[in-house]
Amino acid sequence: MKLTTITLRNFRNIASAELVFREGRTAITGPNGQGKTNLLEAVHLMCETRSFRKGRTRQLTREGQAAFHIDGEFSTEIRGLRKAGVRGENGRMIFELDGLAVGKQSEYFGQFPVVALTPEKMSVSQGGPDLRRRFLDRIMAIVSPSSLDLMMRYRRALKQRGALLQTGGSSSELDVWERELATCGVELVAKRESFLKEFTPLFYEMHRVRFAQEGAADLRYKSQMRDKSLEEVRSVLRDNREMDRRMGTALLGPHRDDLDFLLHGRLLRTFGSQGQHKLFMLCLTLAETAVLHRQTGELPLLLLDDLFGELDDERISLIPLAVDPAIQMLITTTSVRHLGVLGEGNLQVLECLRGEYRECAA
Repeated sequence: MKLTTITLRNFRNIASAELVFREGRTAITGPNGQGKTNLLEAVHLMCETRSFRKGRTRQLTREGQAAFHIDGEFSTEIRGLRKAGVRGENGRMIFELDGLAVGKQSEYFGQFPVVALTPEKMSVSQGGPDLRRRFLDRIMAIVSPSSLDLMMRYRRALKQRGALLQTGGSSSELDVWERELATCGVELVAKRESFLKEFTPLFYEMHRVRFAQEGAADLRYKSQMRDKSLEEVRSVLRDNREMDRRMGTALLGPHRDDLDFLLHGRLLRTFGSQGQHKLFMLCLTLAETAVLHRQTGELPLLLLDDLFGELDDERISLIPLAVDPAIQMLITTTSVRHLGVLGEGNLQVLECLRGEYRECAA
Protein backbone atom coordinates (compact mmCIF):
# COMPACT_ATOMS: atom_id res chain seq x y z
CA MET A 1 0.00 0.00 0.00
CA LYS A 2 1.21 3.50 -0.84
CA LEU A 3 -0.06 6.91 0.26
CA THR A 4 0.06 8.97 -2.92
CA THR A 5 -1.46 12.32 -1.84
CA ILE A 6 -2.71 14.04 1.29
CA THR A 7 -4.59 17.31 1.75
CA LEU A 8 -4.85 18.99 5.14
CA ARG A 9 -6.92 21.95 6.31
CA ASN A 10 -6.66 23.49 9.78
CA PHE A 11 -5.01 20.47 11.41
CA ARG A 12 -2.84 21.41 14.41
CA ASN A 13 -0.58 24.23 13.14
CA ILE A 14 -1.14 23.35 9.46
CA ALA A 15 -3.43 25.90 7.84
CA SER A 16 -3.34 24.27 4.42
CA ALA A 17 -1.13 21.69 2.74
CA GLU A 18 -1.37 19.53 -0.37
CA LEU A 19 1.40 16.96 -0.67
CA VAL A 20 2.23 14.38 -3.32
CA PHE A 21 4.43 11.52 -2.12
CA ARG A 22 6.88 9.70 -4.27
CA GLU A 23 7.30 5.96 -3.87
CA GLY A 24 9.96 4.94 -1.41
CA ARG A 25 11.11 7.04 1.50
CA THR A 26 10.11 10.55 2.48
CA ALA A 27 12.06 12.49 5.11
CA ILE A 28 10.42 15.49 6.80
CA THR A 29 13.12 17.77 8.17
CA GLY A 30 13.20 21.03 10.11
CA PRO A 31 13.61 22.41 13.64
CA ASN A 32 11.50 21.22 16.55
CA GLY A 33 7.99 22.64 16.93
CA GLN A 34 7.42 23.36 13.23
CA GLY A 35 4.87 20.64 12.37
CA LYS A 36 6.89 17.59 11.27
CA THR A 37 5.15 15.26 13.72
CA ASN A 38 1.79 16.88 12.96
CA LEU A 39 1.98 15.52 9.42
CA LEU A 40 2.67 11.98 10.66
CA GLU A 41 -0.12 12.34 13.20
CA ALA A 42 -2.58 13.32 10.45
CA VAL A 43 -1.59 10.28 8.37
CA HIS A 44 -1.94 7.99 11.40
CA LEU A 45 -5.35 9.44 12.29
CA MET A 46 -6.60 8.99 8.73
CA CYS A 47 -5.37 5.38 8.63
CA GLU A 48 -6.22 4.17 12.12
CA THR A 49 -9.03 6.47 13.39
CA ARG A 50 -6.94 7.73 16.30
CA SER A 51 -3.93 9.88 17.02
CA PHE A 52 -0.75 8.43 18.51
CA ARG A 53 -0.68 11.43 20.86
CA LYS A 54 -2.68 11.91 24.02
CA GLY A 55 -5.18 14.74 24.18
CA ARG A 56 -8.69 15.72 23.23
CA THR A 57 -10.05 15.69 19.71
CA ARG A 58 -10.74 19.42 19.91
CA GLN A 59 -7.00 20.03 20.20
CA LEU A 60 -6.49 18.66 16.70
CA THR A 61 -8.19 21.70 15.14
CA ARG A 62 -6.01 24.69 14.39
CA GLU A 63 -6.43 27.47 16.91
CA GLY A 64 -9.20 29.87 15.96
CA GLN A 65 -10.80 27.48 13.47
CA ALA A 66 -14.02 25.47 13.78
CA ALA A 67 -13.05 22.23 12.03
CA PHE A 68 -10.23 20.30 10.37
CA HIS A 69 -10.20 18.17 7.22
CA ILE A 70 -7.80 15.44 6.12
CA ASP A 71 -8.11 13.71 2.75
CA GLY A 72 -5.82 11.10 1.26
CA GLU A 73 -5.50 8.75 -1.68
CA PHE A 74 -3.93 5.30 -1.40
CA SER A 75 -2.73 2.86 -4.02
CA THR A 76 -3.46 -0.58 -2.56
CA GLU A 77 -2.46 -4.05 -3.70
CA ILE A 78 -5.88 -5.64 -3.20
CA ARG A 79 -8.48 -2.96 -3.99
CA GLY A 80 -6.61 -0.53 -6.21
CA LEU A 81 -7.04 3.22 -5.72
CA ARG A 82 -8.86 4.13 -2.52
CA LYS A 83 -9.79 7.40 -0.85
CA ALA A 84 -9.92 8.17 2.87
CA GLY A 85 -11.07 11.22 4.76
CA VAL A 86 -11.48 12.61 8.26
CA ARG A 87 -13.68 15.52 9.31
CA GLY A 88 -13.28 16.85 12.83
CA GLU A 89 -15.65 19.38 14.39
CA ASN A 90 -16.91 20.10 17.93
CA GLY A 91 -14.86 17.27 19.39
CA ARG A 92 -16.34 14.67 17.00
CA MET A 93 -14.80 12.95 13.99
CA ILE A 94 -16.45 11.55 10.88
CA PHE A 95 -14.52 9.10 8.70
CA GLU A 96 -15.09 8.70 4.98
CA LEU A 97 -14.15 5.73 2.84
CA ASP A 98 -14.16 6.11 -0.94
CA GLY A 99 -16.37 9.19 -0.65
CA LEU A 100 -18.95 7.74 1.75
CA ALA A 101 -19.28 8.43 5.47
CA VAL A 102 -18.64 5.35 7.64
CA GLY A 103 -21.18 4.73 10.38
CA LYS A 104 -18.89 2.88 12.80
CA GLN A 105 -15.17 3.37 13.28
CA SER A 106 -14.81 -0.41 13.60
CA GLU A 107 -15.92 -0.67 9.94
CA TYR A 108 -13.12 1.70 8.91
CA PHE A 109 -10.40 0.42 11.24
CA GLY A 110 -7.83 -1.78 9.49
CA GLN A 111 -8.62 -0.64 5.95
CA PHE A 112 -5.29 1.19 5.68
CA PRO A 113 -2.63 -0.65 7.73
CA VAL A 114 -0.11 1.68 9.31
CA VAL A 115 2.73 1.13 11.77
CA ALA A 116 4.29 3.97 13.73
CA LEU A 117 7.31 4.38 15.97
CA THR A 118 6.99 7.62 17.90
CA PRO A 119 8.36 9.00 21.19
CA GLU A 120 4.91 8.24 22.63
CA LYS A 121 5.24 4.59 21.64
CA MET A 122 8.44 4.33 23.67
CA SER A 123 6.22 4.20 26.76
CA VAL A 124 5.20 0.68 25.70
CA SER A 125 8.59 -0.67 26.77
CA GLN A 126 8.99 1.72 29.69
CA GLY A 127 5.47 1.82 31.17
CA GLY A 128 2.91 -0.49 32.71
CA PRO A 129 1.43 -3.77 31.44
CA ASP A 130 -1.71 -2.07 30.07
CA LEU A 131 0.42 -0.40 27.39
CA ARG A 132 1.96 -3.68 26.28
CA ARG A 133 -1.45 -5.39 26.22
CA ARG A 134 -2.79 -2.61 24.02
CA PHE A 135 0.23 -2.90 21.74
CA LEU A 136 -0.42 -6.61 21.28
CA ASP A 137 -4.21 -6.36 20.95
CA ARG A 138 -4.01 -3.54 18.42
CA ILE A 139 -1.96 -5.62 15.98
CA MET A 140 -4.28 -8.59 16.45
CA ALA A 141 -7.33 -6.39 15.83
CA ILE A 142 -5.92 -5.20 12.49
CA VAL A 143 -4.99 -8.63 11.18
CA SER A 144 -8.14 -10.36 12.47
CA PRO A 145 -11.61 -8.74 12.59
CA SER A 146 -12.77 -11.71 14.70
CA SER A 147 -10.15 -10.78 17.31
CA LEU A 148 -11.45 -7.21 17.40
CA ASP A 149 -15.00 -8.50 17.89
CA LEU A 150 -13.81 -10.80 20.68
CA MET A 151 -12.05 -7.94 22.47
CA MET A 152 -15.16 -5.78 22.26
CA ARG A 153 -17.32 -8.61 23.66
CA TYR A 154 -14.86 -9.16 26.50
CA ARG A 155 -14.77 -5.47 27.45
CA ARG A 156 -18.55 -5.27 27.37
CA ALA A 157 -18.89 -8.32 29.64
CA LEU A 158 -16.26 -6.94 32.01
CA LYS A 159 -18.09 -3.60 32.18
CA GLN A 160 -21.54 -5.18 32.66
CA ARG A 161 -20.36 -7.52 35.41
CA GLY A 162 -18.60 -4.65 37.17
CA ALA A 163 -21.75 -2.54 37.07
CA LEU A 164 -23.86 -5.39 38.48
CA LEU A 165 -21.40 -5.91 41.33
CA GLN A 166 -21.60 -2.25 42.26
CA THR A 167 -25.41 -2.04 42.06
CA GLY A 168 -26.20 -5.36 43.75
CA GLY A 169 -27.20 -7.38 40.71
CA SER A 170 -28.69 -10.82 41.21
CA SER A 171 -26.63 -14.01 41.15
CA SER A 172 -28.40 -15.18 38.00
CA GLU A 173 -27.59 -11.90 36.21
CA LEU A 174 -23.96 -12.20 37.26
CA ASP A 175 -23.88 -15.82 36.06
CA VAL A 176 -24.84 -14.68 32.54
CA TRP A 177 -22.06 -12.11 32.27
CA GLU A 178 -19.48 -14.29 34.01
CA ARG A 179 -20.16 -17.03 31.46
CA GLU A 180 -19.56 -14.53 28.65
CA LEU A 181 -16.53 -13.07 30.43
CA ALA A 182 -14.96 -16.50 30.96
CA THR A 183 -15.73 -17.68 27.42
CA CYS A 184 -14.24 -14.58 25.79
CA GLY A 185 -11.34 -14.46 28.24
CA VAL A 186 -10.21 -18.02 27.61
CA GLU A 187 -10.46 -17.51 23.86
CA LEU A 188 -8.60 -14.19 23.97
CA VAL A 189 -5.69 -15.68 25.93
CA ALA A 190 -5.48 -18.51 23.38
CA LYS A 191 -5.53 -16.04 20.49
CA ARG A 192 -2.76 -13.96 22.06
CA GLU A 193 -0.59 -17.02 22.56
CA SER A 194 -1.21 -18.20 19.01
CA PHE A 195 -0.43 -14.78 17.57
CA LEU A 196 2.80 -14.49 19.56
CA LYS A 197 3.99 -17.83 18.15
CA GLU A 198 3.96 -16.16 14.73
CA PHE A 199 5.07 -12.69 15.81
CA THR A 200 7.99 -13.52 18.12
CA PRO A 201 10.19 -15.20 15.44
CA LEU A 202 9.75 -12.09 13.26
CA PHE A 203 10.97 -9.97 16.16
CA TYR A 204 13.93 -12.31 16.68
CA GLU A 205 14.78 -11.94 12.99
CA MET A 206 14.92 -8.16 13.32
CA HIS A 207 16.77 -7.93 16.63
CA ARG A 208 19.21 -10.83 16.34
CA VAL A 209 19.85 -10.98 12.60
CA ARG A 210 19.11 -7.62 10.99
CA PHE A 211 20.60 -5.59 13.87
CA ALA A 212 23.16 -8.24 14.95
CA GLN A 213 22.08 -8.41 18.59
CA GLU A 214 23.19 -11.88 19.64
CA GLY A 215 20.19 -13.64 21.16
CA ALA A 216 19.72 -10.83 23.64
CA ALA A 217 16.02 -10.01 23.46
CA ASP A 218 12.86 -11.98 24.15
CA LEU A 219 9.09 -11.61 24.60
CA ARG A 220 7.32 -13.47 27.42
CA TYR A 221 3.53 -13.54 27.73
CA LYS A 222 2.28 -13.84 31.32
CA SER A 223 -1.32 -14.80 32.11
CA GLN A 224 -2.95 -16.11 35.28
CA MET A 225 -5.47 -17.83 33.01
CA ARG A 226 -2.98 -20.06 31.23
CA ASP A 227 -4.07 -23.71 31.45
CA LYS A 228 -7.32 -22.81 33.24
CA SER A 229 -10.50 -24.37 31.88
CA LEU A 230 -13.69 -22.42 31.20
CA GLU A 231 -15.35 -23.85 34.33
CA GLU A 232 -12.31 -23.03 36.47
CA VAL A 233 -12.42 -19.41 35.34
CA ARG A 234 -16.16 -19.17 36.03
CA SER A 235 -15.62 -20.66 39.48
CA VAL A 236 -12.91 -18.09 40.33
CA LEU A 237 -15.14 -15.26 39.12
CA ARG A 238 -17.99 -16.47 41.34
CA ASP A 239 -15.72 -16.84 44.37
CA ASN A 240 -14.16 -13.40 43.82
CA ARG A 241 -17.36 -11.38 43.49
CA GLU A 242 -17.03 -9.51 46.78
CA MET A 243 -13.32 -8.86 46.35
CA ASP A 244 -13.82 -7.72 42.76
CA ARG A 245 -16.60 -5.40 43.92
CA ARG A 246 -14.26 -3.78 46.45
CA MET A 247 -11.38 -3.53 43.97
CA GLY A 248 -13.61 -2.17 41.18
CA THR A 249 -12.47 -4.73 38.62
CA ALA A 250 -12.10 -8.46 38.09
CA LEU A 251 -8.81 -9.71 39.52
CA LEU A 252 -8.65 -12.55 36.98
CA GLY A 253 -8.74 -12.11 33.24
CA PRO A 254 -6.72 -11.18 30.16
CA HIS A 255 -7.17 -7.50 31.07
CA ARG A 256 -4.54 -8.15 33.76
CA ASP A 257 -2.00 -10.03 31.61
CA ASP A 258 1.45 -8.72 30.74
CA LEU A 259 3.94 -9.09 27.92
CA ASP A 260 7.42 -8.86 29.38
CA PHE A 261 10.18 -7.40 27.23
CA LEU A 262 13.46 -9.07 28.18
CA LEU A 263 17.05 -8.12 27.41
CA HIS A 264 19.81 -10.53 28.45
CA GLY A 265 17.21 -12.28 30.63
CA ARG A 266 16.32 -9.10 32.54
CA LEU A 267 13.32 -6.80 32.28
CA LEU A 268 13.97 -4.11 29.70
CA ARG A 269 11.81 -1.56 31.55
CA THR A 270 14.02 -1.91 34.62
CA PHE A 271 17.52 -2.26 33.21
CA GLY A 272 17.47 -0.99 29.62
CA SER A 273 19.23 2.16 28.45
CA GLN A 274 17.43 4.67 26.23
CA GLY A 275 19.28 3.33 23.19
CA GLN A 276 18.32 -0.26 24.05
CA HIS A 277 14.68 0.76 24.45
CA LYS A 278 14.74 2.53 21.08
CA LEU A 279 16.30 -0.42 19.24
CA PHE A 280 13.92 -2.90 20.92
CA MET A 281 10.88 -0.84 19.91
CA LEU A 282 12.25 -0.32 16.38
CA CYS A 283 12.60 -4.11 15.99
CA LEU A 284 9.06 -4.66 17.33
CA THR A 285 7.79 -2.04 14.88
CA LEU A 286 9.51 -3.67 11.91
CA ALA A 287 8.23 -7.10 12.99
CA GLU A 288 4.77 -5.53 13.09
CA THR A 289 5.09 -4.43 9.46
CA ALA A 290 6.07 -7.99 8.49
CA VAL A 291 3.14 -9.66 10.25
CA LEU A 292 0.64 -7.13 8.91
CA HIS A 293 1.89 -7.72 5.37
CA ARG A 294 1.67 -11.48 5.85
CA GLN A 295 -1.84 -11.38 7.31
CA THR A 296 -3.51 -8.59 5.31
CA GLY A 297 -1.77 -8.88 1.94
CA GLU A 298 -0.94 -5.16 2.07
CA LEU A 299 2.41 -3.60 2.83
CA PRO A 300 1.66 -1.20 5.69
CA LEU A 301 2.72 2.41 5.70
CA LEU A 302 5.64 2.95 8.10
CA LEU A 303 5.82 6.19 10.13
CA LEU A 304 9.05 6.88 12.02
CA ASP A 305 9.07 10.00 14.20
CA ASP A 306 12.53 11.15 15.32
CA LEU A 307 13.99 7.99 13.85
CA PHE A 308 17.64 8.70 14.56
CA GLY A 309 17.32 9.85 18.17
CA GLU A 310 18.98 7.56 20.77
CA LEU A 311 20.51 5.26 18.10
CA ASP A 312 24.25 5.09 17.48
CA ASP A 313 25.71 5.45 14.00
CA GLU A 314 26.29 1.69 13.64
CA ARG A 315 22.61 0.86 14.26
CA ILE A 316 21.47 3.72 12.03
CA SER A 317 23.56 2.35 9.16
CA LEU A 318 21.71 -1.00 9.45
CA ILE A 319 18.19 0.47 9.15
CA PRO A 320 17.99 0.40 5.32
CA LEU A 321 18.97 -3.28 5.34
CA ALA A 322 16.35 -4.10 7.99
CA VAL A 323 13.39 -2.45 6.25
CA ASP A 324 11.71 -4.04 3.24
CA PRO A 325 12.59 -1.67 0.36
CA ALA A 326 9.02 -1.95 -0.95
CA ILE A 327 7.60 -0.34 2.21
CA GLN A 328 6.73 3.35 2.04
CA MET A 329 8.38 5.21 4.92
CA LEU A 330 7.64 8.69 6.28
CA ILE A 331 10.45 9.80 8.59
CA THR A 332 10.92 12.93 10.67
CA THR A 333 14.27 14.25 11.82
CA THR A 334 15.78 17.53 12.99
CA SER A 335 19.13 16.65 11.45
CA VAL A 336 20.00 15.83 7.84
CA ARG A 337 23.27 14.17 8.88
CA HIS A 338 21.97 10.61 8.51
CA LEU A 339 19.72 11.06 5.48
CA GLY A 340 22.33 9.51 3.19
CA VAL A 341 21.80 6.07 4.74
CA LEU A 342 18.18 6.12 3.52
CA GLY A 343 19.27 6.06 -0.12
CA GLU A 344 19.59 9.39 -1.89
CA GLY A 345 18.39 8.05 -5.24
CA ASN A 346 14.99 7.10 -3.88
CA LEU A 347 14.58 9.72 -1.15
CA GLN A 348 12.08 12.57 -1.12
CA VAL A 349 12.89 15.38 1.33
CA LEU A 350 10.27 17.81 2.64
CA GLU A 351 11.37 20.78 4.72
CA CYS A 352 8.83 21.89 7.33
CA LEU A 353 8.66 25.43 8.70
CA ARG A 354 5.67 26.80 10.67
CA GLY A 355 3.27 24.19 9.34
CA GLU A 356 4.27 24.62 5.69
CA TYR A 357 6.15 22.04 3.59
CA ARG A 358 8.39 22.46 0.58
CA GLU A 359 10.27 19.79 -1.34
CA CYS A 360 14.03 20.24 -1.49
CA ALA A 361 17.03 18.36 -2.79
CA ALA A 362 18.07 15.18 -0.97
